[in-house]
Amino acid sequence: MSSLLLVILNDTSILPDLLGVWREIGVPGTTILKSAGGHASRNWLSRVGLGAINNLFETREVETRTLMAVFDDEELLAQAIAEAERIVGGFDRPNSGVVLVLPVSQTIGVYKTSPKTPQEVSPPVLRSDWSVLRHTPVESIDSLLSLEPTIVSAETQLEDVARAMLAHPKVHLASVVADSGRLIGLLKLDALADNLFFHILP
Repeated sequence: MSSLLLVILNDTSILPDLLGVWREIGVPGTTILKSAGGHASRNWLSRVGLGAINNLFETREVETRTLMAVFDDEELLAQAIAEAERIVGGFDRPNSGVVLVLPVSQTIGVYKTSPKTPQEVSPPVLRSDWSVLRHTPVESIDSLLSLEPTIVSAETQLEDVARAMLAHPKVHLASVVADSGRLIGLLKLDALADNLFFHILP
């Protein structure tokens, strides 16, 4: 019978090291999910309010990563757990994470070896009438996508910022500029919506 290994990491900075070691020892493909600790999320939401719940998975205070991998080899499973323990510094420490192993009755598509490295090919065009090049300069992107920035001043009222963003629905950021034209900040669409509608839907 196969086993499903679940590792919940509280310290996301060690994720690259863990994935690198697992790849070296031959762990099959690993799935990584964004997750948030329940207790930390409850404390965070009690401070900032439910209006910010859409930002939950972008908050470093509560963010975790959940790793999933399926094993047919019990020895490799034990080695993967040992390496995770070593890199984390022990899951018995507070706020370190959790390891779970669950039985799996059937698997389809689990690689026994790493898949072959795909040949380097240019990505397919998003639309047939676009000419997409791998080395397109950044300054050319705006002409390809036909995007126009939403520019407001620091004195602009939030309601007026929302109206300005409606004129550019494909752009989800408003650029805040000083009188000199220098960029001094950015307003995200979801943060603006939270602020405007929190008193209606708290």
